[in-house]
Amino acid sequence: MSFSRHNLTQWTNHRFSNISTLLFLSFVNQTLLWERKAKMRNQTLNAGIRALLWPGGIVLVMACLSQVALSDSDLDAKRDVRQFLDHYISTLESGEEEGIRALFAEDDRFAWFTDGAQSYGSAEDVLAGMARFSGIQFHTALSDIRVDLLNQSWASASSSFLTKLTIPGQEDVQYGGVITWLLEKDSSSGTWKVLLGHTSTPEGPPGAGN
Repeated sequence: MSFSRHNLTQWTNHRFSNISTLLFLSFVNQTLLWERKAKMRNQTLNAGIRALLWPGGIVLVMACLSQVALSDSDLDAKRDVRQFLDHYISTLESGEEEGIRALFAEDDRFAWFTDGAQSYGSAEDVLAGMARFSGIQFHTALSDIRVDLLNQSWASASSSFLTKLTIPGQEDVQYGGVITWLLEKDSSSGTWKVLLGHTSTPEGPPGAGN
């Protein structure tokens, strides 16, 4: 088969026209594919955003707002517990009997443990234990205090402590350890009371709940 210049020109134009068409169609298909992929990504992203915002996001926002409100309330309650612990130490140091009785729950649920063994079962037991140190002054310092609110009426607290005993005519004695309290807020007075307590004393004599 022979081609004239005219036929060759027509054939060449036809071939280039087909190639251009194929390239154009390929470009269109690729563009449509990219658009479909982008649309799918956007749909997935939008669905994810909607899933976060409705209803989960609303719940999340409400939970955050609630947590902010609770944090203010918890902060006040924790401050009250810390103030009670300061009052607890100062009252024991004072030796004032009625004040000491008021520190502890007034029913048979109260118990105090020292190094795993029960030491006291009532406020009267605490006073009897303190009587063994008659004439001895003591001072207790708390550190690393941690307060956890269980609810509005219950709290747990723990602290390291260091107690110094001043004994007339003798050198001062120091001992320390860790105290843990379970506190209950009295429904009538609104004050915290010790329901359970534990003193861990690696060395030195056990105090009366301190």
